[in-house]
Amino acid sequence: MLTQVGCDLESYLQRLTANGNQRRNAVVNVKEICDLYNTDLIASIAFGLRSYSLRNKQTELGSNCSEVYTLTYTRVIDLCVIFFLPKFVSLLRRHLLPPTHADFLRRTVLQVIEERERNGILRNDLVEMLLTLKMEAALNQDHTHFTHQQDYLVAQAAMFELTGIESCAMTMTFALYELAKQPLLQAHLRAEIRQMLGDAQAPAI
Repeated sequence: MLTQVGCDLESYLQRLTANGNQRRNAVVNVKEICDLYNTDLIASIAFGLRSYSLRNKQTELGSNCSEVYTLTYTRVIDLCVIFFLPKFVSLLRRHLLPPTHADFLRRTVLQVIEERERNGILRNDLVEMLLTLKMEAALNQDHTHFTHQQDYLVAQAAMFELTGIESCAMTMTFALYELAKQPLLQAHLRAEIRQMLGDAQAPAI
């Protein structure tokens, strides 16, 4: 899956630089590229889904994920209360996620879990880990285990989304900026990649 996302990123970058010299000096939004890439990665790692954000920016998952990081007046109030006045969260009915996104996330995660349980699909991701914990709790007849509560399962996926997309995208953006300012570091990085992967798999300079 991760290799497929990497191939989608390569195709996306090739489309940005299509038409040769006409696009060579084009200005691109690196942060947006990193957002799309990380959205596809988290969708695969956390939800076991292909979001195809790099192929189509207007996918349902991509649009919902971008909504989480769009600051509005309501979102600012929610975050301020959650981080600075946590005791009043329940009283003021503040939410970490926008209600529409929370509903979308709950529906998506529960559908994936239901499909995995029905078809016996095995995949090395977060959903598989949660299902394994759920099975262990059932074998031990532990009816108080968190995996019996659907919202706890959804919350684990939400944490992957909240901590994985924006933070990683920002880190990648700043790293790429520093590399763009330091050609010698770029050359050193390429040399390390060639040494680790071999010339046949290393990206062209």
